[in-house]
Amino acid sequence: MVADVADKGVPAALFMALSRTLIRTIAIDGRSPSRAIARANDLILADARAGLFVTAVYAILEPESGQVTFVNAGHMPPLLVRAGDGGEVALIKTHGMAMGVQLGNEVPEETIGLNPGDVLVLYTDGVIEATDNKQGMFGRERLIEVVQQHRGQSATQLVEMIDAAIGAFAGDAAQFDDLTVLVAKRTV
Repeated sequence: MVADVADKGVPAALFMALSRTLIRTIAIDGRSPSRAIARANDLILADARAGLFVTAVYAILEPESGQVTFVNAGHMPPLLVRAGDGGEVALIKTHGMAMGVQLGNEVPEETIGLNPGDVLVLYTDGVIEATDNKQGMFGRERLIEVVQQHRGQSATQLVEMIDAAIGAFAGDAAQFDDLTVLVAKRTV
């Protein structure tokens, strides 16, 4: 899971801690991602203050089959980079509403297959919105380019390459948002 709260500071950090704990507690019984997020949403709403909401991509990866079942609750669309075909990239746009906005939030669930060598990238908006000294943004296209160029590397190395590319782009410009990247790569 990768999630992001739409605010900054201590209240946002506490809200994220609450959201993470609720989702983990609800998901531990093995329910589907869509049911887990729907239940967490309703519990988050019971404790949320006005204006705070959380976006998330919650996925379950079955290592043996390569199947990934996930939901996207208002978050950045994951990137799927295929090993073959020159690193074909797909933005997985299955999308629902962020958590903490309305009761009964139904988030559509999708299942995709990862083939050996395929890469799945989950990230927060801070990654593509990282800025340089001229207020230019790193952007999704640069993220895609880095992942395509280094898709032969391990998941850990891909995260390092993304981090290095953002650092090189941003230089000494101050960053105002968190940068979170989670990379899953099927190796067999």
